[in-house]
This record gives sequence, C-alpha cells and structure tokens, in this order.
Amino acid sequence: MRLNSFEKRRKIELIISAILGLIGVILVLLKTSKYGVGMSVDGTRYISIARNLVSNGKYESFLNDPVPQFPPLYPLLLASLGFLGIDPYVGARFVNAIAFGLIVFLSREIFSKFIKSLILVIAGQLLILFSIPLLWVSKWAWTEPVFILLLTLFSIYFFKLIEAPEDQKMKHVLILSIISSLCNLQRYIGMFVIIVFGIHFLFLEKNFTISRRITIIFLFCLISVAPLSLWILRNFYITGTFIGTRSRPRAFSENILNFVYTVTLWIVSPDIITFFKSFLSSMIKLSFLISSLIIIAILLIYLIFLDFKKNRENVIYIKEFYHIGLMMVSFVFLLFYTSLQFKFDPMDNRIVSPLYLYFITIILIVLKNLAHLIKSLFAFLSNRINFLPKILKNNRIASLFEKIIIIVMILILFVHPFFYNYKSLIREMQKGAGGYTYYYWKESEIIKYVQNKEWDGKIYSNNPHLIYSNTGVITYNLPVKGEDISEFKETIKNEQKVYLIWFGTSETSVAYYDLTYIKQNFNLKIIQSFPNGTIYQFV
Repeated sequence: MRLNSFEKRRKIELIISAILGLIGVILVLLKTSKYGVGMSVDGTRYISIARNLVSNGKYESFLNDPVPQFPPLYPLLLASLGFLGIDPYVGARFVNAIAFGLIVFLSREIFSKFIKSLILVIAGQLLILFSIPLLWVSKWAWTEPVFILLLTLFSIYFFKLIEAPEDQKMKHVLILSIISSLCNLQRYIGMFVIIVFGIHFLFLEKNFTISRRITIIFLFCLISVAPLSLWILRNFYITGTFIGTRSRPRAFSENILNFVYTVTLWIVSPDIITFFKSFLSSMIKLSFLISSLIIIAILLIYLIFLDFKKNRENVIYIKEFYHIGLMMVSFVFLLFYTSLQFKFDPMDNRIVSPLYLYFITIILIVLKNLAHLIKSLFAFLSNRINFLPKILKNNRIASLFEKIIIIVMILILFVHPFFYNYKSLIREMQKGAGGYTYYYWKESEIIKYVQNKEWDGKIYSNNPHLIYSNTGVITYNLPVKGEDISEFKETIKNEQKVYLIWFGTSETSVAYYDLTYIKQNFNLKIIQSFPNGTIYQFV
C-alpha cells in the first residue's frame, strides 16, 4: 500500500528526528567521556543522596543533611539505577544523555505544530541539538535535562488536550497532571506549569461551563501538588522549614541584565557583545538595550500575528501558540519573583535553559514569516521592474528565493552555537566535563593523596564536596562564619584524630572561618603540602 504525501513526510521526519536524537545522546556521552559528568555542590548532593538511599535507605547527603532545598525526583531516579547495580554517578551520565536525546527527538512534535516546512523543522532540531544552554546543562549532574524533558512532554500532551474531542479531554488532563507533579518533584519552579494550565482552562476552553472548568482545574492542581505537598511536610517536620533556608536575593537589575545577556549569547558571539561593551557607557548600554528590546518585540509581534490573518497558508494554531507564550511568560514571571525572595545562582544557562525550546519555536515562526515577507517583496518588485528577465517573474523562482532566505538565516543562527560547542566538545573530551571533575582536580596530587591514604580520623575541609565527588571520602564542613565555634572545639577535643584539608593557597574563605582564625584558635601540624592545598592535623 502506497503512502500518501503526509505519511511520507511524517516517516521522513521520524527517521531524521531519531537520528538527531541519537546524535544528541552520543554528544553528551562524548562530553562526559573523560571523567564522567561535571560535578558541583548540587551534583555532589544528588549523587550522595542516591548512594545513601541505596546503601541505608536514608534521604540525606554525605554531610547527613536532609537537603530540603531540592525536591526528590532526580536523586530517586539515580537511586533506582543504583538498585540495579549502576552507581548513581555513572547513572547520571546516561540519564542526562538520554534526556537530551529525547528532547531533540520530541522537539519535532512542537515545531511541526506551527511549521509546515520540513527544512525549518529539521533546522529547529539542529538548533536544539547544538544548543549552548541544553548541551551545557546536560554535561553536569543537575536536574535540568530531565526537567526540560518533562516540560517538552507537558507541551506535547497539552497540544493533544487542545485537539482532543470533549469526551477524551479528561484522559489528557490526568496525563498532564501526572507530568505536572513530576515537574514539581524535579524542580520547585515546576509549579509554573500549574499557572499555565489554570489560565488556559479558565479563559480558553470555552466549550465547558465555568463550573466544569473550575472543577477540572481543581482536579489538576490536586494531583499536581499532592506529592510535592507530602515532600514539603517532610521538610517541615525534619528541618522546620518548607524548602530550606536561602541567602539574601541579588539586586533585581543584576538579574535582569544577566538574564538578557544569557539569552543573547544563545545566538550571538560574546566577542560582539564585548566589542560593544568596550566603548559604550553604562547609561548608553542600558538605553540601547531597552530600545533594542522594544524594537525586537514590536517586530516579533508583527511577524507572529501575520499568521493569525485569515486565508493564509499554514495558519498558526492560536491556542497552541498561546500555550508557548504562557509557558515562557509564566516561567520568567516565577523565576524573577523567586529571585526577589532569595538568592540562587546568577541568571545563567542553568537557570534560564528551560526557555530554550520555546525560544527556538518563536524564532522558527518569525523566520517563516520573515522569509514569506521577503518572498512577497521579491515577487512585487520583479513584476514591476520591466527590464528584469521573465524567468525572475516566475512564482517558482520566488518560492526558491524564499527557501534560500530561510537557509541563509538558519545558517547565520547556527554559526555561533556550532563553533562554540565544537570547541567545548574538544576541550571536554581532553580535560573533563568541568567543575570538580575537571583535569585540574582529577589529576592533582592532593586528590590522589586523599584517595590513596587510609584515614584514621575525622576530616574537615573548606570544600568537602570536592573531596567526596573525586574520592568518595566522607569529609565535613568547617564552621560557617558567625556560627558558634565551641561545638567544633568540642569535636576536636573528643576525637582521637582530626584532619583539615584546606584547598587553595589563600588563607581566606568566603563562607567558613578562614585559616588564619583557625590557626589562632587551634594547633595545626602540616601533614603534606601541595600546589593547590595543604593537609593539616589538629594536635
């Protein structure tokens, strides 16, 4: 039986998507091939929690911390691999690689909803495959890859909900509520999908009565927040806080500038930004930034709403487009709201990466309409300039011109991410993914010494996460500045042997009591000195 054109196109898309997804898995595995996934403080906690769950069933880090700051899904996922005999550190590498590959594969489902051009859909997947933020977060033992995969699934099933007949909608509501609950258990900011669902059903699903809509929203919220509510109650019971304590927030203006800078670097080389920074004053930079954003916003709105005009080919799906807009706006709103409440990492690729898939969707819609405008202008001019050859006045030539414009614009967008990731891949394959698992630490004498020594006492350090992630040796935090040091003194007094591993050549410390203070209050004997740290024993 012969396939019709639609079925052929879909089959081609599936094959290409599967190939690109597989390449995505391979890319992450290559980036983490030297030493494994990149490790940071957060990653060390996730891995140690998963290991503790496997070994003793306790949900706590190697520091005996119940870690209320993070919801539990990612460590539980790594622990499930641990029960199968795969160490969570090794498992994190494959979980992230598979998550990234699935994001690349499934992005077709979102792009093809708005774009009928096979070239543009594939181009969008290539932009996902070589994306700066998604590839970057996928090389670390972080929650973001799985979280972004869950958001992708949420949007796909949201589209299915919109298209489903009324008697089938409740099935999709239940599926969405389960995905939503997983989003919340992966990252606290996953609550924004509840806002998206609520707004959509309250204002856009007008086929239902208002009471029916409110009932559906209530059911969705109940299923979405029930598991997270149990987790928050657990936190409060153990720690007296709902999601742990946080530092004072950063300045709002700092977050705004970091956010814009991060998003700009997704498609623009940092050299260009540095060039403009070098000769522009702060006021001019701010004015230029605001003016540019306003102009770009007006252009984007104009190009996007061209698709809403009637009697146009490939008319955009209005409700689906509203969903994309709501996902972006709700995430940004909640992100900046929480940034006003407490301090977290700067608005870098890790924090902003969940926006990338929706960002590329908007870019593709804009490119499609921009190319169509240029094609219309080309056809208009060619038909009114008499001395042009007749061949240029052919509609096929205009369509070919449109495709060439699309390809050129995609190539321009593709240049910076491709070369950025190419350089990153070469570096990571040679020196490691980064953080604590970078060659500087993995090959350092102090780490090898710590790993090979048989320790006969308690160990403290100004960076216990670095030691645990590289050696598995349990190390404890020094007292934080402002804490009562008497308890620490009591520990030193009662223990037979206590060691101090101090990383860095400086005696100062941002968070902990610095080395100078410790030397003034305790007797220290140098056990071994290295270029990047020293090992002491309290005597």
